[in-house]
Amino acid sequence: MNANFSWFPSHKGVFGNELADKLAKLGLERKSVQASFTSLSHLKRMSREKIITDGKSNGKHYTQVCRVAIPFSTKSSIPKYSKRTQAAFFQLRSGAGFFKSYSKRIGKDTEGKCFGDCRFIQSPRHLILHCKHYSKERKIMEKQLKSIMTLTKLFCTEKRKEVLFQYLHST
Repeated sequence: MNANFSWFPSHKGVFGNELADKLAKLGLERKSVQASFTSLSHLKRMSREKIITDGKSNGKHYTQVCRVAIPFSTKSSIPKYSKRTQAAFFQLRSGAGFFKSYSKRIGKDTEGKCFGDCRFIQSPRHLILHCKHYSKERKIMEKQLKSIMTLTKLFCTEKRKEVLFQYLHST
């Protein structure tokens, strides 16, 4: 079997190639848009790096929320929810994710304020327990729990964790 190689001028006069070249150049000129979604694999990598740098620490926010000795894990105990919902759960539980107080801490935001006309600091506690933008969903969560909501209860007990996942999924 013989193979023959021939040279052809690249894009000259071939409409599809010219169009592809033009679109590729336009794509390079566009500003990149940062999505408001952080992947679960990125969060796992961040948490592993944090655990390595902090020694055996689970992280300040997680330690404050789950005062009991529950080891930090990035494996979901409720796998039926989408990766996006699970990523939101892990971001809020770890205190490191796409919300303004964390952005302020790492120097990406100057104020750390919540969005819209809600001007409180946008932290996991605020987003879950107090933000007026999610009051309707929070009332549903309160009815399901039939008790006072705290981050410790929501993140560290299986029954309440399921209710928190439903809340995150609906928001």
